[in-house]
Amino acid sequence: MTVNSSRRPAVVVLVNRGAYRVLDTMAERLAAAFERLGARVMAIDAEFVHERRTDEDVVRDIRMFSPGLIVGMNLGGVAPVSGRWFPEHFDAPFLSWLVDHPAYFMSAQSPLYRLRASPEYYIGCVDPLHLNFLERFYPSDRLLFLPHAGEPAQQNPIRFGDREPAAVLTAGLGRAIPKSAVSRDMESADESGSWFRRAYRIVHDSTLMDVGLDVLHQIEGQMRLPASDRLDVLAYSIAAFQEIESRLRQEIRRTLLARVADAEICRLDVYGDASWKDFARPDGSVRYLGELDYPSVRPVFARYQYVLNPQPPQTRNGSHERVMDALSAGTLPMTLTNEFYRESFSNDIVHLRLLDDGVEANLADDHDYPSRLAAAQSAFERNHTWTARARMLLDRFCGEERSVA
Repeated sequence: MTVNSSRRPAVVVLVNRGAYRVLDTMAERLAAAFERLGARVMAIDAEFVHERRTDEDVVRDIRMFSPGLIVGMNLGGVAPVSGRWFPEHFDAPFLSWLVDHPAYFMSAQSPLYRLRASPEYYIGCVDPLHLNFLERFYPSDRLLFLPHAGEPAQQNPIRFGDREPAAVLTAGLGRAIPKSAVSRDMESADESGSWFRRAYRIVHDSTLMDVGLDVLHQIEGQMRLPASDRLDVLAYSIAAFQEIESRLRQEIRRTLLARVADAEICRLDVYGDASWKDFARPDGSVRYLGELDYPSVRPVFARYQYVLNPQPPQTRNGSHERVMDALSAGTLPMTLTNEFYRESFSNDIVHLRLLDDGVEANLADDHDYPSRLAAAQSAFERNHTWTARARMLLDRFCGEERSVA
């Protein structure tokens, strides 16, 4: 599929720097995918803004470009400019692609709330259950399920027997948060702080066991609050969600790492901040190898038999970049499973199911690894590359300007 050169769609991509260069790298790869499909692309990064005297100059130049679509990761670029929110300055669809739970961005001051009545403001989510939350504020036709994506798959991957006999985990921040460990002991209902600990334990266990629930929805149930669109009601559940999820995110990584290591499934190599040094084991079953920024992960992933993905609680039912980047690098992901992964990749990738008495994993071996990797990469190439995402967005928002070659 190509674009008619006389009617090439114009796309603006907002490139905002993120931790470990994740969000800006994603935006840059999406912009490159639009270009591969023949679209005209304007990338708005820090250098672009610096070269213009004011925010109004940025708005003017984007208007002159006449975009058919504007895209940013999370709420990048969605700021007030001359008394209006940035998306309201353009007569074009504006898409915020959220890779985090929308509850993190929902408050009376947030553009996610303030722009709910703007007909050209759209939201994409990497977890389908996030759409249920957003439908309290937005019509469903302005909400999209947009899973993570990856670069085209690496060809001629390393033979299974020549790879590092291990799974690699890019863990990022690993600093332990006080009182974040899960207590298995039951406490009385009137004990101080008992609700928080009980809710934390329930959500922790549901995340590991793949029960198909959303963290915020579970917390609302624990608090006996209705699924409301009133911010005064939501403030309580969102505050609890942010507290529980921020603690739970690291705890899930630590729990999964320990479970896999204890079950002797394979050696684990961890990249992240220096606090992960404490999780290295003297027997070498868990090694700490330093920090790694996002643009550098592909050649590292390509050396390993597996990439370990402890699916974050906030996106438990959706996608994560580690799974897509593993397949892009020519390596099988080993992930906490969910319906999205099973539907997308069948049993070709390694699905982890954590049970009360151990870990269940459909590991590969030297015999079936090549065929499983090839099948998973084929599904990835069809449906989950940046080019596939860009094509879908062009079809959705710029369809009348496009033609099939």
